[in-house]
Amino acid sequence: MSILREEGGVAWLNRAARAAIVRARRGFRNDSSNKERWHRLRGCFPGQRAFLLGNGPSLNRTPLHLLRHEVTMCFNRFELMFERLSWRPTMYAVIDDRVARDTAEQINETARTVKFAFFPDLHPYNVDFTRFIVAADNVYWLHLDSLAFRDDLPRCGINKTVANVGLQILGYLGFTEIYLLGVDLDYQRQGSIVAHNRRDLTATADDDPDHFDPRYFGMGRQYHRPRMEETFAKFREAREFFEARGVRIMNAGVGGRLDLFPRVDLRRLFSDVDVSTELSWLLEPVGVRAVGTSLAETFPRARRIADPRDWDAGAPELLTSAALGARIVPRAVFTHVPLGPFRDEYVFVRRAQDPHR
Repeated sequence: MSILREEGGVAWLNRAARAAIVRARRGFRNDSSNKERWHRLRGCFPGQRAFLLGNGPSLNRTPLHLLRHEVTMCFNRFELMFERLSWRPTMYAVIDDRVARDTAEQINETARTVKFAFFPDLHPYNVDFTRFIVAADNVYWLHLDSLAFRDDLPRCGINKTVANVGLQILGYLGFTEIYLLGVDLDYQRQGSIVAHNRRDLTATADDDPDHFDPRYFGMGRQYHRPRMEETFAKFREAREFFEARGVRIMNAGVGGRLDLFPRVDLRRLFSDVDVSTELSWLLEPVGVRAVGTSLAETFPRARRIADPRDWDAGAPELLTSAALGARIVPRAVFTHVPLGPFRDEYVFVRRAQDPHR
């Protein structure tokens, strides 16, 4: 009903018509092979834990290097984080029709790096993902025709956010502990955008404040305006759906507004990782060998700064506190690889050029 209220009867009828077309088109498709592949996936990770990674700015305050040996699921433009990590996600999903068409090249590249990739075959807005997403042995097609949470995949509820699709996939695969990271839900209004209507937006500058990287929905990128009231309602449904099935969902993220799930401290889950090992995991992406047990010891020539105004884009290395480092990341990613937080430190290592557009 929000579509009818916010966008009017014409938009509502248009979307209803497109959804009807999708159902008709699917009736003519032979999906038996995809369904059989999904059947083989069911329960293949019984009783295990997984980490579902949103893309909120709190990821810049999260020690993601600790997830090196964990099962992880990521979404959309998470590839912007790859240069900071010594690991690649286990699973990947994209369901937004506007994002998928706009970044198909990056999506296909990311899909090749993961064990499992998930996409709708026909999006409810009658967008055929199979035309621009490359089919592969690790690609599984979803049927996003439902508005409810489901456990009979590939039928899957779209439920306002790709994170809720991810939860249904993880539940289907047998995970019984799911930790959320970076699912912040405290969206700000991006300053540099063109609004085509109440739903469809295009950014005109690299100033995205709602994700871990300002280029996420940066210059020229297309996306949808989130409806937060409905998103929170769907997360409440998720909590009830998974609790009834013995799946524990916990929020291990830093801050954010998603308090519907119990909060846990991520570091407590990795208390057995010693400092030297953790430091080596953090530094592996830039090929630097750890010295001692701190970033200060490893980068003795790094310029130390205690104020954002002291940022120097030309410096080979800059060292900050963890809190300041997280604040500086949106500026730093254009010239440096951010590494952190590590304990109470952050380091920024200059690279030759920006590899991401």
